[in-house]
Amino acid sequence: IDECESNPCENGGVCSDAINAYTCACPDGFIGDRCEEDVDECESSPCQNGGVCTDGVNSYTCACADGFTGDNCENDNDECESSPCQNGGVCTDGDNSYTCTCADGFTGENCEKNVDECESSPCQNGGVCTDGINSYTCACADGFTGDNCENDNDECESSPCQNGGSCMDGDNFYTCTCADGFTGENCEKNVDACESSPCQNGGSCTDGVNSYTCACVDGFTGDRCEENVDECESSPCQNGGSCTDGVNSYTCACVDGFTGDRCEI
Repeated sequence: IDECESNPCENGGVCSDAINAYTCACPDGFIGDRCEEDVDECESSPCQNGGVCTDGVNSYTCACADGFTGDNCENDNDECESSPCQNGGVCTDGDNSYTCTCADGFTGENCEKNVDECESSPCQNGGVCTDGINSYTCACADGFTGDNCENDNDECESSPCQNGGSCMDGDNFYTCTCADGFTGENCEKNVDACESSPCQNGGSCTDGVNSYTCACVDGFTGDRCEENVDECESSPCQNGGSCTDGVNSYTCACVDGFTGDRCEI
């Protein structure tokens, strides 16, 4: 009897008849007396790095986790291969990831952002900050210097106050306290002491430094020519004549029997 007549071998197995028996030569991927069992190629866990194995006929396929390739997911993809780190950043490959170590002055996942060094408002005293690469520059307001505009210029350093004036420094300005007799922003002007016409009775005024002098006309004296000279003081009238003082003159009233400007006759 041909025991192979009933085709007992499954899945393409080749039947060989024997005496009251048969044997099946199974194709690759099947086992069992009748080749009825599919060999599980996933049993040995061939898929690495978290890959998911799907059994086939005498085969398997691996669905790899992100970041891995290869028949068995044995290859770790180099995420740094595409040079994702910008602006001089250094890339370190990981499992389906990478990290960028950024150069000074840059930040962000890919070092794509320039750090704003002006964010901390480093420029003082009204200075305007301009951001650079890992740097900043300050445009200082008038009267200030220094990397951060931290230095207040000494506007008194040039000794702007003249004629003994005292200088007081301010923020981009100075003030002068002038000595007596001087005025002006820099004490450059001599005060005209003659402006108030201090000399009386026709006297001529000459301005000095915080002073004036009066040249008096004949008949007047005093700092301001305020005093009429007493021409009678020298007793010019003789022989008992009476003296009357005038302006730069005198008159004599003679007693009976005498005459002349000074009653001398």
